[in-house]
Amino acid sequence: MNTSYTKVSIGNHTLTFEQYRAVPDRLERLALRRGFIDRLVEAFQQQREVLDQIRRDADAALEEKTRGMEKQLPKRLTKAGKPDRRYGMRPNPEYARHRTVRDQVVRDLAERVAPVTSTFRFPYAYDEVFNAWEEVVETPWDQFNRLLGGMDWYASYSDDYSVVLAGDRRMSSLQGLVRELGPDAQRAFNVACPWLNEDGTHKAA
Repeated sequence: MNTSYTKVSIGNHTLTFEQYRAVPDRLERLALRRGFIDRLVEAFQQQREVLDQIRRDADAALEEKTRGMEKQLPKRLTKAGKPDRRYGMRPNPEYARHRTVRDQVVRDLAERVAPVTSTFRFPYAYDEVFNAWEEVVETPWDQFNRLLGGMDWYASYSDDYSVVLAGDRRMSSLQGLVRELGPDAQRAFNVACPWLNEDGTHKAA
């Protein structure tokens, strides 16, 4: 698994920024990134199943080797040779040695046959890379549609000041793009805005 600002990789499958930028349509780029995330999740799930089986096999081998072995030993014995409960218990070093071997076997096999599970980053981490790419390649119309689609029209009513600020910034960006893109963008903005008619007049209460 590899991620950087120039490429993202899953096994032998790599998607570079140049390949992403070469796709002219925003919806096609969204489909491309969704496909990559789907492949990431699929690879993780497949290798997780492999890793679970490795653990089950290692646990079975540990059980076989340590059958009848005590996991804990008394710290002290009474004069009669029985555990002295006043002093508690301690780990059995022989069992601990077998357990350490089991853990090392699992780690070694996991690194070889299930590398995705050991370096897995959740999809949102990849989204951060794709979002950075999108900001570079998107056209003003792409940016306008993205901001309009994610607009929280009632952010100013939130009790969370960070939500209010984010809404103000998005609205400011949208209004700047409307001025840049002209009447068609203004009409799309009006249609999406819950308190405006298509012609820009306010809706009746």
